[in-house]
Amino acid sequence: MKEKNLDKFERALEGKKVPIVTLDNKWYLLFDNNLKTFTMNSLEKKLNKLLGRQGQLYNDLKEMEAAKKTLMDKILENMNPNEDEVYGNVKNKKLDASQKLIRDLNSKMIDSEKELEELPNTIDTVNKMLLIEGMRICYNTMKDNKLKLTEIDEWIEKVRMQLKENVIRKQEIQDESNLMYSYMHDILGFEIVDLFDMYNEALPEE
Repeated sequence: MKEKNLDKFERALEGKKVPIVTLDNKWYLLFDNNLKTFTMNSLEKKLNKLLGRQGQLYNDLKEMEAAKKTLMDKILENMNPNEDEVYGNVKNKKLDASQKLIRDLNSKMIDSEKELEELPNTIDTVNKMLLIEGMRICYNTMKDNKLKLTEIDEWIEKVRMQLKENVIRKQEIQDESNLMYSYMHDILGFEIVDLFDMYNEALPEE
């Protein structure tokens, strides 16, 4: 059932632009360590690793472009004609070495550019998987919270009824004591009742 739901959500998110969730601090505030599943932790690590790789490739390409430009400048320098055969041979060796380095750089740059082209789709896929797992946790938690709130509401309603009954009961008891005290006064008079009051603490509230 869970896999079917995941497939449904994956289809629903197809073509949708989803922000990279691990780049938002509120994503980490949304989940504590008790809520995170093993799957979620694994996907977070994988996504962050992919993002790190993407950043590294951009930096590598910039460095390789700069290195290539430097080598091209050296090639231009070594291409100047020189009558000195020995010096010319040295230049030719430097030229060959620079050209080989450029070929290596071009190969590496092609590989890096290809990886960079593929990374966004991989990042998007992992990001959506993480989002779906996170939302599954959130909605399950909210579902559990709804059940707990229902239980609390039922408890409050029960206590409210008991409170109402006890308030009525309290008033009845108080009225009984007040009526009894009033009859005592009527029968015995204030002076006699006051004498008894001095030796008793169970007086009704006025």
